[in-house]
This record gives sequence, C-alpha cells and structure tokens, in this order.
Amino acid sequence: MALAACTSFKQSGAGAGPADAASGDGSPGPGGPSGMDGAAGQDSPASGDDGPPSSGDGGADCDGASCPIETVVGNLNQGTLVLVDDTNVYFGDEGTITGNVYQCPKSGCAKPTPLGPGFATGLGTDGKNVYWNDFAGGAVVGCAIGGCANQPMVLAPDQTRAEGVTFDGTNLYWASSGSVLTCLPPACTTLTAIATGVSTTLVDVASQDGVAYFVSGGSLESCPVAGCGAAPTVIAPASGTSVVVKNGFVYFTSNNAVVSCPTTEACAHPHTIGASDDPYGLGTDGVDLYWLDDIDAVVYRCPVTGCNVGAEHFADGQLSQPGANVALDGEYAYWTVPEAVLRKHK
Repeated sequence: MALAACTSFKQSGAGAGPADAASGDGSPGPGGPSGMDGAAGQDSPASGDDGPPSSGDGGADCDGASCPIETVVGNLNQGTLVLVDDTNVYFGDEGTITGNVYQCPKSGCAKPTPLGPGFATGLGTDGKNVYWNDFAGGAVVGCAIGGCANQPMVLAPDQTRAEGVTFDGTNLYWASSGSVLTCLPPACTTLTAIATGVSTTLVDVASQDGVAYFVSGGSLESCPVAGCGAAPTVIAPASGTSVVVKNGFVYFTSNNAVVSCPTTEACAHPHTIGASDDPYGLGTDGVDLYWLDDIDAVVYRCPVTGCNVGAEHFADGQLSQPGANVALDGEYAYWTVPEAVLRKHK
C-alpha cells in the first residue's frame, strides 16, 4: 500500500551520497484558481536555488557505465517518487508528518522549492502546474510550477485512499477506494469514475492517449476515459503495482520479471524484458526500460526489446524506498535514495 514508503523506512547504506551513490514511462516490443497556472501566491523563484549536481556533468565525456552519479538535490528525509520535464525535477519526500512535494532545476539546487504537503504516490504536470495525490489528506491537488505559497489548490476533495495521479496530456487519472477517476485540469470541475470495483489497494495508474492502465486483482487492466464501469479490459496476468506506458506498449511486473504487452491487442503471453529479485519503479524512454530493486539495491536497465544476458547494472548501491521510481529525459535517468535525488547520464 502507499504508506509502505512512510512506514517501511530503509537505511540508505551505500546509496547515501554523491561519492558512493550510483546515478517515467514504458514500452517493450519489437521494434484557474489562486496558486494555479502561475497565478497569485507564488513565493519563491521558479525552481529553488540553482546549484550544479555535486559530481559534475558527466554527459559530454562519458557513456553509460562510465558516467558518474550526480546529486541533483540532497538533505532529504525520505525521498520517493520523481518526475521530470524539460526544465525541472519534481519529487516527493515522505520523511515529515505531512509528506511534501518539491521542485528543483534538473541542473541541481541547494534548496528545493516547496510545492505543498502530501504523501504523493503519483505526479503529473501539464507544463504550468504540478498535480499529485495527497493520500493522507484524501484529495488530488495542484500547484503552479514555481510555487503556490505551499498551499496547493484542491482539485478533487473527498478522495479516500487517493493514489497514483497520472496525466496523459489532457486528462488526470487517479485511484480512490476501488475506483479509477478522471478530470480535466486545472479546473477539474467534473470528477468522473471511469472504472469501479477495482482493487482498493491499487497504487499506480499509468495513462496514454485517453486510456488508463493499472494492476488490479492479479491482472493488468485498462479503461478508456469514456468509462468501462465494472468491466475494465483485462490485458494480462500481473503482480506488484508498477506500470508504465509509452509508444503503444505497457510495461509491468509479473513476479520477479519485468514484461510488456502492446496496448492495442490481446496479450496472452507478455514479452519478458528482464528480471531481478524485487522489481518496481519502472521508467522508460521508449528505447530502454529502467527499474529499481530494493533487495538488490540496484538500478537496472534493459533494452525494451529485452536483455539477452541479464539486466545491466546501471547503478549499484541504490537502496531506494517503496514508492520510488525512475524518471527519464533525453539525457539522464533520475531516481531517489532516501536522502537525495540522483541522476546519471544514459
């Protein structure tokens, strides 16, 4: 459940800091209100205090395994999920009474900009605002990029066990007490339950092109924004909660395997990409698939077509928290350990 990241704290071990720490979406296969939209209420610079990653920029002179792990921002209490756009990295820190969501320039910052409280298990952005679920507060909220005086706007109140906010470019989706819901941000004047009778412990929701994807009752399922009632489409058997979608493929876990299925057809036999002891936190750029493993303390990588000789150890000594993930831009992979947001050139 989502509070695992709050109640199952792990010591970071070798992943603690820039010196020994190693440095989202997915696809297999061949081949406004006050404080929103930049309105009144901003009390901080666009993305906190700039400061370059502590290990330097390894992007120009390294390739994959030879690249250093860089600390984007440190001194966190319990870093969890992460999201990147063209300019910023957004991340959750669950090591406080309320939990918090922050932003920081991707190039690094000494002090991140607070966006608002909440034990978030999902993040989304439309380029103007950042959206997340406040699990403990039972709401979906949003804040203008750059800050909103630490007072995010409540978009969807009364969302018991709100989990897994995701944005597909048009619609927000999230899970709440056995339903998957949607709305049109930033106003979200109408909340619609598109799927009902799903697992009440559903944590992650992924979305693309007007369709939501989630793991419920031992199956990967999907539901269009138009709704599917109590009969979502069953795509394939699945375990765990992690799911990402990109370029017409959906990536998820099945026991200790990381697998994929096309989004456009039945998938009786998912394609195996790689495996590890406890895979979660999937992320993809459509070329490679990355994931975390809190038993192995490794960030793994495989081509979306699959690893021929076992998954690559992209970064060792990375003991991430439950609820963490890998996020990607054109150059870097980003993830968290309890005390920092890290990145490594791909």
